[in-house]
Amino acid sequence: MELKVTGMSCGHCKMAVETVLKDNGFKKVKVDLDNGIVSFKKGDISKAKELIESKGYKVES
Repeated sequence: MELKVTGMSCGHCKMAVETVLKDNGFKKVKVDLDNGIVSFKKGDISKAKELIESKGYKVES
């Protein structure tokens, strides 16, 4: 699954998103800063949006 995320610009942003998703059971989490894409293999997409937005980033619909 992939989500388009805005507001990520550095390694800290990447680590914050990867950590919050992995800590909540998401698998194979990858953050592509250049394209603003967060991908993962397992997990609820609406929960992923909620977790990412809790870190201050915007998930596009």
